[in-house]
Amino acid sequence: MPQPLHDLMDSMRLRWLAKKIGFVKLYLKNNRMSGYFTGAQDAPYFQSEAFGKVLGFLKENPKACVMKQVKESLTLRFEHVGSVKKALAILSDITLGRE
Repeated sequence: MPQPLHDLMDSMRLRWLAKKIGFVKLYLKNNRMSGYFTGAQDAPYFQSEAFGKVLGFLKENPKACVMKQVKESLTLRFEHVGSVKKALAILSDITLGRE
């Protein structure tokens, strides 16, 4: 397959993983990946297994990412993510519950 097709498929995988994790938005820009969760603080998502995996990843990898409130959304930010492949690896680790 031509490289542009591989890149497109990786981008789609990244979107699917982001949705599986619970991100409503995901940005990959300037070597930084930022995922935004729902703005509703009482959303059932925050009691879900998916969010539990996010918290588990954060606990086991405290230097890999930062979670904070930005405006009305909870965000998870990763530094030094310079490629879609690196972003895929990180999100895969979260969805699989790997540390």
